[in-house]
Amino acid sequence: MQQQWTRVLALTAFLGVGLSPAPAQANDLKVARANLFGSGTYTYNGNSRVLDNAFISLDTDKRFRYTFSARGGNITVFTGKWRNLSGNAVSLDVDRGPGGRRSEGSGTLSFLTRNGRLEPGLLRLSGRVRNGRTFSAGFNTNRVTSYVARWEDGGTGGGSGGGSGGWSELFTSRSGSGNIEVRGWGNDSRIRNVSVKLSRDGRAVLDFQGERNWSFEGRWRRISNDRVSLSITSGSSFVRNSSRWSGNGEIRLRNNQIDSISADGRLGVDPFRIRFDDSGSGGGGGITPPDNSLEFRATRNGRGTIELNNRLVDERVRTTVVELYRNGRAIIVTKGQRDARFEGSWRPGANRAVNFSLTSVSGLGISGFTRITGDMIREDNKFSNLRLNGTADGRTLRFSFVGD
Repeated sequence: MQQQWTRVLALTAFLGVGLSPAPAQANDLKVARANLFGSGTYTYNGNSRVLDNAFISLDTDKRFRYTFSARGGNITVFTGKWRNLSGNAVSLDVDRGPGGRRSEGSGTLSFLTRNGRLEPGLLRLSGRVRNGRTFSAGFNTNRVTSYVARWEDGGTGGGSGGGSGGWSELFTSRSGSGNIEVRGWGNDSRIRNVSVKLSRDGRAVLDFQGERNWSFEGRWRRISNDRVSLSITSGSSFVRNSSRWSGNGEIRLRNNQIDSISADGRLGVDPFRIRFDDSGSGGGGGITPPDNSLEFRATRNGRGTIELNNRLVDERVRTTVVELYRNGRAIIVTKGQRDARFEGSWRPGANRAVNFSLTSVSGLGISGFTRITGDMIREDNKFSNLRLNGTADGRTLRFSFVGD
């Protein structure tokens, strides 16, 4: 009997039946990108600043990019080479530092296990710029707001599709709009935010917030780097918790961020549908669309400039278009030497001001994590004094526009 069980266990291990990936180790890491919030200190030439958020990118060519954001909006970028260490850490060899200057330095990024995931934790860097000035940075992560990674084994979730350059786990959240409808429950429920956790073992968790809070669990499979198939096996809302949920769906991604989510299935005998879109276009197909109607649109001629890392990339912005939607979506389009497009959200401020929080930019040859804030004065059918300031892909971005 002992021999028989030994053969069964050996066959199970060979086939991979019922097995989850081994616990992730940093020496298995191939790719990682994460947006981090926490606390730390950055010192350059004897002057110190308090840090509150950061972006880390570890790429397949063994290059890293670490972007710190200090209070007051100051941005510092470090780049260089990274390599795996034994245990849960990677080493960092800095070759570019403050202001993009050639530098020599070193450091480590340790990983911690949180919520069943291995996530970036404590970072330490120190070194010297070629001009002789010294730098040091320490950052302790308290919260990871989005995270995508690939490991040596690939994980069962990402085992098919997407090729070797893909990812094997993803954790991210997004604001947008959409609806969840269960036939027989009455009105559909509007949703405004979603958090998605796709684990290496193939487990998927989707949490929606809106008029009601919803949570769904199931399995996921990567079709390509920007498409994920879902199999929903359980779900709950604020009044019902049931394992009788079942359905299938798809997540579409853009730059490792949620673009849209759709799913169809049943709660017992009652059909349900999920539609979510980060752009606010939402539902359709029998589900009442969210309120994505236009509240304000104005086109204004004038003079404006766009800067990246203090360099002018468009010094002749002649026209700017602003669109504000009732669901909080904002779009700003500039026309000049380049046609740029900013997207995100808006909210009313004091004294006719409009405040922006923008999360994507296109038309400037950059991509990646975007965090831009700004404001303008809204008048009856026009706007004035439009200003934007923040980071995109680790670079400082500034835009100012004055109407004629």
